[in-house]
Amino acid sequence: GKHRSSPLTPDMIRRADLILGMTPLHIQEAVKLSKDARGKSYLLKEYVNCDPKNAQIPDPMGSTLEIFKKCFKEIREACAMFADT
Repeated sequence: GKHRSSPLTPDMIRRADLILGMTPLHIQEAVKLSKDARGKSYLLKEYVNCDPKNAQIPDPMGSTLEIFKKCFKEIREACAMFADT
């Protein structure tokens, strides 16, 4: 589609009720940008109580199509669980 990513800003963090990242680095970067991220930033899979041993979803950039599909499946499943809550 027409969606494009955009850099996270302190204003986005301030306005957000919930911040969901895929890796711990995403959460760390949000908190580094703004202290407002504390207490409302979680890993997506952690937030939906999905397999805490594998709570991160690694960035597939530069990987094979198979890896992209695996990441997509993990995100889709976690989003479905999120929608059910």
